[in-house]
Amino acid sequence: MSATVLLLQLIVILVTARACGWLLRYLGQPSVVGEMAAGMLLGPVVMGALFPSLHAQIFDKASLAGLSALSTVGLVMFMFIVGLELRAHKGAREQLRSAGAVGVLSVVVPIALGLASRPRCTPRWRPPVWASGPSRCSSPRRCRSPPSR
Repeated sequence: MSATVLLLQLIVILVTARACGWLLRYLGQPSVVGEMAAGMLLGPVVMGALFPSLHAQIFDKASLAGLSALSTVGLVMFMFIVGLELRAHKGAREQLRSAGAVGVLSVVVPIALGLASRPRCTPRWRPPVWASGPSRCSSPRRCRSPPSR
């Protein structure tokens, strides 16, 4: 019974991923985006909300251990193949520099935007009374109240 459920899960996942990949490729997007969308469609948020009994039948919690083990093996094989394909060529230094710049900017820009928008948003979302004193302290040691002015 377990092998049958695993085979059904694999068929549903592969058919949905292929169909979504084909659809997004037709729309001009990479097929991997469609495959990721298929994962979201088959998950508990979409399929579990729209068709809860079907989702519970196909992706029963007791049968997910085999699917998880198989997906881990697939991920390891995929990473192995990616590692085999990776070659450092002439422009590797420029690629590392641009990848580093993207990585740093992907952290710095959201922080800067958050800090820039803070003065405008803070009064609206601030609680009416700021919590202070020992009752709101998360430390295991005794906390002191802030000095009063």
